[in-house]
Amino acid sequence: MLTVILISFIAHFTAHLVIQLLIKLVAVLTESNYIPVANQMIDLAGITFGTVLIGLLPFVLGMIKHSTAITMLTGLGLAALLSNVSPGSLSNNIADNLFFLIFASFISLMITSFSIFNISRQDISIK
Repeated sequence: MLTVILISFIAHFTAHLVIQLLIKLVAVLTESNYIPVANQMIDLAGITFGTVLIGLLPFVLGMIKHSTAITMLTGLGLAALLSNVSPGSLSNNIADNLFFLIFASFISLMITSFSIFNISRQDISIK
């Protein structure tokens, strides 16, 4: 489980970092001012960690049901809930709120831990 969290965090953070570097490159080529500050990187790390922990829910539900389809449908449902963009706006999603992400990632981590604990207990009691 920790491996999944670590690999997801590295991939997500690297993707955002590459996007920031491409934006900086375009800003340099067009001679406009764009200076990413350290505060943005700290927020990016927090948002990345929160979304990675929320992303554990589809993994755990798929693991419990032994179903790839459940994993994909749950992930699609979570993506739809977290990116509730309204027509006409460029950024109006719940995932931009850092406090919501911290709360949701805490809930996701608790559900994941409880589910894995129950699965482990059932495996031990069967044998």
